[in-house]
Amino acid sequence: MSQASKRILSILLSLAILIAAIVVYSSFVVPAYADVSEMRSEFNAKQEAVDEQREIVNEVENLLSTYLSIPQLEEALSVSVPNSEDLASAFNQIHALAREYGLLVQQFGANSSLPNQLRNLEGEDSPLRNKGVVQIETTLVGSYQSIKSFIEALEINIRIMDIVGVRVRPTAEAGQNSFIATLTINTYYQSDGN
Repeated sequence: MSQASKRILSILLSLAILIAAIVVYSSFVVPAYADVSEMRSEFNAKQEAVDEQREIVNEVENLLSTYLSIPQLEEALSVSVPNSEDLASAFNQIHALAREYGLLVQQFGANSSLPNQLRNLEGEDSPLRNKGVVQIETTLVGSYQSIKSFIEALEINIRIMDIVGVRVRPTAEAGQNSFIATLTINTYYQSDGN
């Protein structure tokens, strides 16, 4: 075979290999690539569904944890607004705060026969229905700053207490920073009756 025929044969063989490669590419690779693209889009759709399900599961877990913490909320609420008058606890809290601020407690008194002022405050569906009110009157002796600090601490006390009246007058001892404060305090409780 001559050199020219070898070149032509080699070009034809290269051309045949090129055509075979194109045929193989178009027959096998393009459909496989289409299948891979379809599988990839299906995978992405399933991944999005899984992500959405995870979000739903997280929301359900959050709701469950909130639901399970309701007894703790009820316990905290029963400390802030007890299920009965619980005057001993109210007196203990007032006495402890007075002692903490260096005040001398001269008098305690309570009146639980007040009309229930909260009964219809917010309507029939209100969480404020059936709340009782106890009015406590206490007389304290101490410095003006101690009385002021006591009142500020009473405002953030764990049991809900509203100061509805304050009378401050100096003690009989002249020249001293000593005052007598008479406080009227409303505290609340949850009552069963109407």
